[in-house]
Amino acid sequence: MNKGQKWVTKSFVLIVCPLSEIPVLKDTEGQIGFGIVASKKVGNAVCRNKAKRRLREIIRAHVPTLGKQGYLYLFIARKELLTYDFAALPKDLKWSLGRITHP
Repeated sequence: MNKGQKWVTKSFVLIVCPLSEIPVLKDTEGQIGFGIVASKKVGNAVCRNKAKRRLREIIRAHVPTLGKQGYLYLFIARKELLTYDFAALPKDLKWSLGRITHP
């Protein structure tokens, strides 16, 4: 993931990397991959699960249409995600995906 592009929003950090750069995932070239990470900085287990559920919902709704095949999208939750307005999350996602340049 060190070769990926990174964008930071108020609620999450997005890192995008080509699947071909990840040796374990080379067989999934034509797919869109995504991962969600919530560290202990976000809070206890209940808070981390809530943050991941919120991210998972916006990912399901928007990444299949806005994402590009052959890339892995890694979302890292920030503590602010727990109190962030859920209606504003898709706007952050669209903004961050629009900033990523795919070669």
